[in-house]
Amino acid sequence: MFISDLFSSVTTLILIAHTSPFIIIALVSLTIIYYYIKSLYRRSSCKLKRLESITRSLLYINVNETLQGLLTIRIYNIQNHFIKLNQFLINENNRPYFIT
Repeated sequence: MFISDLFSSVTTLILIAHTSPFIIIALVSLTIIYYYIKSLYRRSSCKLKRLESITRSLLYINVNETLQGLLTIRIYNIQNHFIKLNQFLINENNRPYFIT
């Protein structure tokens, strides 16, 4: 099925190019623009994934340290500090999503 659709599309493009040769210029330019946009998207997507994973790891480390030191945090009554730190790290983790 894929091969028949491919041949049908290629045949249609050949007939269109035969009828109107200027369409080849438009198709070539659109193909170049498409590949340029695709390469920009891939690079930015990889960078956003990297940023998200870095900030997520900081959030996981903070949650782990908070759970391990929960008794000490309660003894010194510094819960608000860790709540604010956790909220800040969650906001930093969500920042790459708002870039897109």
